Amino acid sequence: MVDRTQLSDEDLSHFEDVYPVSYTQLGIISENLKHEHLVHTDNFHFKVFHPYSHTKLLASLNVLLKRHELLHSIIHDHPTYDFLIGEKKDYQVEDYVVVHTLISEDYEAFDGEAFGHEKFSIDDVINDMGQTLFQLHVIINEEDTSNFTLVGLFNHVIADGWSLNLFSSQLMNMYLYDKEPSFVDSMKYAEFIANEQECVARDNSREFWLDHLKDYEPKPHLELRNTIEANSIEVDALLVQVDPTFIENAHKLCEKLHINIDIIFMAATYVLMSRFYTSDDITLGYIQNNRPETIGSENTFGYFLNPIPLRINGQHNDPIELLEKINQIRSQVLNHKLYPYPLIQKELGANGTLFNMAFNYISFKGIDAFSGKDIDTYINTGLEDVPAYVEVRDINGEFYIQLNFKEGSVDAYYQKYLTEYYLFYLASILSEKPIKNLMLEDHKKIVSTWNQTEATYPKDKNLQLLFEDQVKKTPQSIALVFENEKLTYHELNVRANKLAHTIRAQYRDEYGTDLQPDTLIALYLDRGLEMVISILAVLKSGGAYVPISPEYPKNRTTYILADINATLLLTQQHHLERLDGWASELDNSLVFISIDHRDFSSLQTSDNPEPVSSATDLAYVIYTSGTTGKPKGVMVEQAAVTSFVINNNYLDAKDVNVVASLSSHVFDGFIFDLFFSLLNGKSVVLLKKEDVLELPALVRKLSYHHVDSLFVTTALFNSLMVNGDLKTTSLRNILFGGEASNIKQVADIIRKYPELSFTHVYGPTECVVFATACRLSSMSAAVLPIGKALPGKSLYILSSLNKPVPIGVPGELYIGGAGLARGYYNNPALTSERFIDNPFATQSDIEKGDTRLYKTGDLVRWLPDGNVEYLARNDFQVKINGYRIELGEIESALTALPDVKQAAVIEREHQGQKYLAAYLMQQGGLRFKLKCFATH
Repeated sequence: MVDRTQLSDEDLSHFEDVYPVSYTQLGIISENLKHEHLVHTDNFHFKVFHPYSHTKLLASLNVLLKRHELLHSIIHDHPTYDFLIGEKKDYQVEDYVVVHTLISEDYEAFDGEAFGHEKFSIDDVINDMGQTLFQLHVIINEEDTSNFTLVGLFNHVIADGWSLNLFSSQLMNMYLYDKEPSFVDSMKYAEFIANEQECVARDNSREFWLDHLKDYEPKPHLELRNTIEANSIEVDALLVQVDPTFIENAHKLCEKLHINIDIIFMAATYVLMSRFYTSDDITLGYIQNNRPETIGSENTFGYFLNPIPLRINGQHNDPIELLEKINQIRSQVLNHKLYPYPLIQKELGANGTLFNMAFNYISFKGIDAFSGKDIDTYINTGLEDVPAYVEVRDINGEFYIQLNFKEGSVDAYYQKYLTEYYLFYLASILSEKPIKNLMLEDHKKIVSTWNQTEATYPKDKNLQLLFEDQVKKTPQSIALVFENEKLTYHELNVRANKLAHTIRAQYRDEYGTDLQPDTLIALYLDRGLEMVISILAVLKSGGAYVPISPEYPKNRTTYILADINATLLLTQQHHLERLDGWASELDNSLVFISIDHRDFSSLQTSDNPEPVSSATDLAYVIYTSGTTGKPKGVMVEQAAVTSFVINNNYLDAKDVNVVASLSSHVFDGFIFDLFFSLLNGKSVVLLKKEDVLELPALVRKLSYHHVDSLFVTTALFNSLMVNGDLKTTSLRNILFGGEASNIKQVADIIRKYPELSFTHVYGPTECVVFATACRLSSMSAAVLPIGKALPGKSLYILSSLNKPVPIGVPGELYIGGAGLARGYYNNPALTSERFIDNPFATQSDIEKGDTRLYKTGDLVRWLPDGNVEYLARNDFQVKINGYRIELGEIESALTALPDVKQAAVIEREHQGQKYLAAYLMQQGGLRFKLKCFATH
């Protein structure tokens, strides 16, 4: 295997034999060299119930050193062969033994595993593969010589679990019983390397692995930490005995299906990974002992493991089907198990592991024969630079499992949680019944307990009546403020009533019939008192309003007007000329009502109009960004608004007097500003856009108007809290949300303003502003949750198969209960796609009519306390300054321009501020004219 002419005189003089490392060994060495200390080690420790004899131990060890050549070998680099194993000619057994004498107290507290990890972290000798590849440490109690402890530390490059068991049992046989092991027919490790090289030379294995893993997408490492605790702790992996009844049933099932018992444990491992990754396409690292199937190979010391990637794909809820499938795949991959895993990685161009959990079934007896009588319990530990692995140990017929995870990835809470789920899935498989996603107690908690959010609100009253009830209670209280203008509840109601009567009369005159509920009336208005008067007037008239910003470009405005087949539009006189020109391009006739005309309502009564709409009729249609390049209209009923603003738990109405409105009326955050205030008897102060954008002006306005509560987008919240001085204001309650928040920044803000109440909120337009809320006090958590469901709402985090996922597992958020939008206007296909039947609806839900779920497109996960953590979008939608933006809509608009051939829009961030960047490909031979883009 090695051309000896390529070796130096030093190599030839110092080494008995020299040969290249195996491919798998090379992979281990490469990983080890990336770190300051070894990351691939294999250790053992056990207590010996016999007196210690140094002479006898050295003699016994010397026999093993002579027989097992890797024990007295070193590894060094070579320009031609990467790394070579060199069997040293001269070595001293004493060099491999280290004796430690401890006082009795320290001896009793001795931890063999921790000792091994510490040695590998500080000892330069054991970390240098050019000096030694193993050490044997003897721990002696200076006050009691009747027993001692052995700790074996091995560079994983020369030893696997089988070899350590072989080493330990042979050492104990010689030390305790003078039984020297038979080495007849045993092979040298160099023979294994020759076999491996022969396998690599054959192409059929290479082609098999390329086909087996074709199109497989490696997944990120599993990371589960109890983030509601800032300092979640880690613990050593739990070694858990499997219920003997399980094992008895497993043997019966194996006999029935003619499979090995490791298949059952492998199936449990697959189910665990598939459920916690919410994917049916899982690859396990199936640890194979690649000792040649020849007599004597079992007595050869070395590293023979090969973690072959065993890929399991498909929906398998039937245990028998799953077991038979795994058994079939196992048979296929074992025909190619000698092909080195590092070469598979190389062929596929993989930078990391191809699997997310290794599976190791350990069933060798050796040293276990000494347990109880001569030694306590043989413990095999070590370090593995793999994301996770499960060990299944068969110790004299008793089975144990241990789930191991890379340091820093899984804490104590989830270590226990994953182990419980492993045993749950194992039991499910053995029951031969369909495998469920959740343990019974988890299912009850996630689906039922955390969704017990019964709400009391006036379900049968429309918004008109609720506002008029409030007018009766507080007629002279200030309802609305804009700049230097104020309206009391009575004054606001009178002006809204006159305009409502005008709307009804105008509609009747134009169309010869009374205005009916769900009639959509467009609002094209500047921010001010007239805007709010118009909203209330439309609702009082019996219709539903559709807000359109005068800042919208022509195409968006005309699209909305055409989509709703607008018949009435409320506006101001200075917009009429523009709107007249645009309206001429519409297919339908559009009647304008100029609300700032002095005599528009002089002949109308100020009495409350007779209600014609009900709580189940529409309140408004707000257009949000759409994936097709066109905005989509979200239809919200009046009862949905009521359920949101009355008797909520995100803000105590008793603690509120004045609410600042920072949101545009085309954004659903304005629903909170207006209707929370007016239906709870509070004052709402409309702030101009210019004031919102200038922090000093904003702070002055908040102070001047004695604002105590507001909702603000996350971006503005960060800017206001960090750069604004709020000490001069009367603020008490701040609600913020709309996009991801910086946990450290929020924690700093809370410490800066301990007197303020902060609430983190979340919710799509389709669920009326907020669906969840989280009151923040001291920020001890490592994440910023979006909170728990608001009263009347329910939350479900589901997999791609619409199954509930365990705590900590990412899934898509579905929202149910009160407050769901009716759907998308003129878009039944999208409505049926995003609003689905609620498979978890209870009889009580059905009676209330809460039988649908909204598919949010947001990836979230449950936290252990029932809060929800936002993770990301699962589509191409982004949120900037609280506005929901479909990148596809912008790309469609750009590609519609004559000079643009292709467009791509992405979200970027600069100094904490998000923005959109467009990348354009021009049509052949054309040069971009920037003025062209400014007009669109």
